[in-house]
Amino acid sequence: MKLSSGIKISIDNDFTIKDTVMINDGVEEAVGFDRYNEKRYADGAFKPKNNWRNLTDEEIIALTKLDESDDFSTIVGLKKLPGDIVKIVEEIGINAVKDGNELKKVVLESKEKAAVLNAQIEAFCNRFLMPGLNMVFHAFGVLNGNLETTAYNQKTGEYFGLHLDIGKGGGYKTAALSANRITFNFSKERRSLLFVNKSVKELGAMLTSIDSTIIRDDINVDKLVNLFFTHFPDYPVIRVIQNPYEVYIAPTDNIIHDGSTYVNAAADINLVMRGFFNPLLC
Repeated sequence: MKLSSGIKISIDNDFTIKDTVMINDGVEEAVGFDRYNEKRYADGAFKPKNNWRNLTDEEIIALTKLDESDDFSTIVGLKKLPGDIVKIVEEIGINAVKDGNELKKVVLESKEKAAVLNAQIEAFCNRFLMPGLNMVFHAFGVLNGNLETTAYNQKTGEYFGLHLDIGKGGGYKTAALSANRITFNFSKERRSLLFVNKSVKELGAMLTSIDSTIIRDDINVDKLVNLFFTHFPDYPVIRVIQNPYEVYIAPTDNIIHDGSTYVNAAADINLVMRGFFNPLLC
């Protein structure tokens, strides 16, 4: 199925789109356990097909040509971290930990440097924070490498597969008004953001184009994801490569997405902030 315009990608001049972004031919049902036989996929989960390729010129235009209506809820951004943050992360040893216990240990052993790092991270995020709005800490943790998708339900111990985050006040009608996120890669290896370049509203429009009764205003977002992939399994998934000491900004309440550490040997160390961040600032 052909990629069409929707969610856009904005990258700094430090990056080239063909080296940073890849595309595939859709999704497949995710079944069984992860590569470590630790967690299984939830029933009805989907993951991207593993047939990634470079973008065509036409696909680059569809993903990068901004419209007047594009804003924080419809743009994925990729940024490089400044050297002062990289320096202190490595001085503390955050980039070398293997699990959450080691992460906690190195941070507690370097409280003063950790406080400086916290202030630097806050200052960096403030560059993109929309005026008059707040941000909150969301997560700082360590995941396994070599995972096709990373998000899992801590209550059930199951992987979500490609999914929608719906935060406070979020839902089918209000997903575009929800906060987005900044995710920092403090790992030694690259990780990826996987997403479908359609907003929740656009997902609904595609579904109602084949059945006008299929979408209700109160539809469960998990049901929306399942319906979309059931009816459009060949719609492409986008993969944004996030190298060490890079951050992505993404409207994860408004796009089907997941993380990936596929083929990585090292642990995945990431920090996430939530807020109303505009990738076009700075």
